[in-house]
Amino acid sequence: MNTKKKARILVVDDEADTLVAVSERLQAEGFTVLEASTGESAIRQAKSEIPDLILLDICLPDIGGGEVASALQEDPATDRIPIIYLTALFSKHQEAKYGGTQTLAKPFEMPKLIAEIESSLQAAATLD
Repeated sequence: MNTKKKARILVVDDEADTLVAVSERLQAEGFTVLEASTGESAIRQAKSEIPDLILLDICLPDIGGGEVASALQEDPATDRIPIIYLTALFSKHQEAKYGGTQTLAKPFEMPKLIAEIESSLQAAATLD
């Protein structure tokens, strides 16, 4: 199955440069991209649009990425959306699973991000 052609990804980041760069690259790869720059707008969009995957910055201006993820996990409509955290809080050597979720340190390499997205989408598809 070609996950890219059908996958809708919500990119959540308060840094405009990162948001634009990631969104443009994902669109070039064939993904449909939704964008949010705050935690509140991310929750609203996730609940109204039900994306296939969320790229979520941990540090946001209103509420943190962990709180966003918790709010989405409490809602049966959004609790199975895979999340990949993007953060400057960890170095590349510290990349790990944050709260059981894949985490990529900023600045990240686009090919690695694309690979993580495809892997997470495939894993989610096998759970359905």
